[in-house]
Amino acid sequence: MQRVYIGTRTLQGALERYAKKFNLLEVRTEPEVPLASRTLRRWRKSVPPSFVFSVVLPNVVTELRPSAAADRALQQTLEIATILESPVMLISHPVSVTPTAANRKRLEELVQRIPHDVVRLAWEPPGLWEEEEARNVASRLGLVLVRDAAREPLAPGSVAYTRLRGLGDSRRLSQTRIDKTIERLQAFREAFVIVETDSPLAVAKAIHASEGRGAEPRISRTRHVEYALHAEDEEQE
Repeated sequence: MQRVYIGTRTLQGALERYAKKFNLLEVRTEPEVPLASRTLRRWRKSVPPSFVFSVVLPNVVTELRPSAAADRALQQTLEIATILESPVMLISHPVSVTPTAANRKRLEELVQRIPHDVVRLAWEPPGLWEEEEARNVASRLGLVLVRDAAREPLAPGSVAYTRLRGLGDSRRLSQTRIDKTIERLQAFREAFVIVETDSPLAVAKAIHASEGRGAEPRISRTRHVEYALHAEDEEQE
């Protein structure tokens, strides 16, 4: 059975209410403002077992400049992913990371430092990376290449990670784009879908409805990791 996880880039409002509408949330870690482990455990317990956290590595790590600060941030992020039981982590580079030989080597070294026998590693290179080169790098390193399924084909494989963006002032996703997304996701056993539009819930409902399960999909939990969320009312260390 296909597993589809749909959510947004950031949390707005209480996590418990959010989890009644979505089953995926990207979590962006900030080493300068770490959250207490007890807060992370409370988040994990406050959502259903089928709910997934996608932990995004911080820029100090993904800018691929080796340093003691980057090492500490990577370790902290891995601990977060463990507590949140995340089945997927995201490497999203700043635009400064160009497709040089040095950066390709450093990316490979970073991937080797992240245990991913169970955790999926998704990779979102900046725009300067050519599509063919990005696909080759992702295939060689065992990464899930992040693309916008509403506008471009996804890299082949069993797992997809897509970021859907609206266009224009309204930031809406047309029904044609939603239909194309649904069509492309059908090829994957597991899909992580981040919706960045004005109406993310409507998009989520449309995709889940195409599975014949309605807005509340039946999804099995695949793993355990930890992650840190940003909410103004949470404790910080």
